[in-house]
Amino acid sequence: MKLFTVLLVTLLFLLAACGGPTGSVVVDEKVNVHLFVMSRCPYGVMAEKFFEPVLKEFKDNINYRVDFIVSENPDGSFKSLHGEPEVKADIIQLCVQNDFNDKFVDFLSCMDDDAKNIPDNWKSCAEKLNLDVKKLEACYSGEEGKQLLSESAKKAKEKNIMASPTIFINGKQYQGPRAPKDFKKAICSYLKAHPSCADIPVCSNDADCPQKEGKVATCENADTKTAKCVYEDAKPFDVVILSSDKCDHCDTSRVSKAFASIPGATVKEFDISSEEGKKLVDSLSIVKVPVVLLSKNVEKTKFWKDQPGLAQVLEDKGDWFKFPDIVVGADFFVSEKVKQDLLKSIGIPSDKPVVDFFVMSFCPYGNAAEDIINNLFGLFGFTVEFRPRYIVYSHYQGGSSDFCLDNGNLCSMHGVQELNQDIREACVYDKEGFRKWLAFARNINKECGPSNADSCWESVAEKLKLDVDYIKECEKGKGLDLIKEDKRVSDAFSIGGSPTFLINGERYTGRRTPEAIKQAICETFSEKPEACNVVLEDSAGKASSGNC
Repeated sequence: MKLFTVLLVTLLFLLAACGGPTGSVVVDEKVNVHLFVMSRCPYGVMAEKFFEPVLKEFKDNINYRVDFIVSENPDGSFKSLHGEPEVKADIIQLCVQNDFNDKFVDFLSCMDDDAKNIPDNWKSCAEKLNLDVKKLEACYSGEEGKQLLSESAKKAKEKNIMASPTIFINGKQYQGPRAPKDFKKAICSYLKAHPSCADIPVCSNDADCPQKEGKVATCENADTKTAKCVYEDAKPFDVVILSSDKCDHCDTSRVSKAFASIPGATVKEFDISSEEGKKLVDSLSIVKVPVVLLSKNVEKTKFWKDQPGLAQVLEDKGDWFKFPDIVVGADFFVSEKVKQDLLKSIGIPSDKPVVDFFVMSFCPYGNAAEDIINNLFGLFGFTVEFRPRYIVYSHYQGGSSDFCLDNGNLCSMHGVQELNQDIREACVYDKEGFRKWLAFARNINKECGPSNADSCWESVAEKLKLDVDYIKECEKGKGLDLIKEDKRVSDAFSIGGSPTFLINGERYTGRRTPEAIKQAICETFSEKPEACNVVLEDSAGKASSGNC
């Protein structure tokens, strides 16, 4: 996940205030709520759970439907990000939605309460709700369920939906917070006469207040009947975005737009070849762009006060605060010599194409990328050097031991067991080479997870006849150095998202399919091998997308 994306979310004020009730008691209007999810995606499960109390409160006034983000293959089978269990869960949930719609919300709730056992818990949930298990079994195992999933997949594809959850309310995509009270507020914007909407406050937080040019809003008495939006003049500050017209992937328009939406912000953009750009590069010792700078008077603004964690993220550069390169994703080197020195330190150029791919061991998008690498290795073999590297952060989640080792210097997004597994996989790659690493990593993906990796990995290693004792020893010693080296490289290239590909040290930004990446690799051969004439199928039916 690009950390800067997380920060940008805090910059956008998307929710408008809701109006008050009209006083009517009988409400006949219906609101259409349409969720697109992956049934085993924790964020999708969370959205379903948070919508549940709202659905029950507005039961007679909401038409609720869930469809699934899944790819249908040419042979009629399906592929989903979280594997075959997710496909099965999609089907059984569609069967219940189709045949027992009045119990669908309760059925979802039952399955989601035991999310780690989805879909195997479907039968106990059906029995608990007195559903016809035989009828559901026939749908689940037969053509009816496949047809329902095919139709569901088409709905997601028509809207080009790839993120779970994606929510539509009355045909408009909902982009606000996902707590029950936020969903309720969104529903009440269409059902103002509903009795349950009588207690909806004018604002629950500052973001609920409509923006006014040159003003900042504060929600006073938030979440009460006396809540109101109060405005004051915005204090000014400068935002400088530094980039290069030679960087074909340095699109800063989204960043610029986000900062321009902040009251008081004046956004200025410079190219590193301009006079002002050169001054900034020299005075601030800029190595890579894009660069985002905030003038020091930002400390006086409401924007700064509302984000107390910002001070810990930014680098102090005299008159400016600078976002770290890895946060912005700065990877275009101002100096070609600096870039070449870095490439030399990781063995590039080489006598063969080198593909460095950066993942987290339990990021589903990274796991999907490893499946692509498996296809590419099957095609190229050792004529291409494939090198797995692991993405770790410093002081993630405050350096908590739940996520970190080495006094908070090594942390992983999905917890310390993921970090431990990263280290074990790095040890296998270092000792046994790529082929055995690939088998180990892909079997771990199938059989283990971030909550049980420390107790699960040994049986996988034993099945593959790996040296378990060596892995244990390496995990506590050499493995830490291996992961620190991966961190050095990922930091140097400003890589923070899983997966990310480098081909001969250049970031790959094309479609994430075996064929597209194959073509990019083939462009690096001085003499293209016969393998470059082979066309690889995309078994997912479309390009994989998304990252952690």
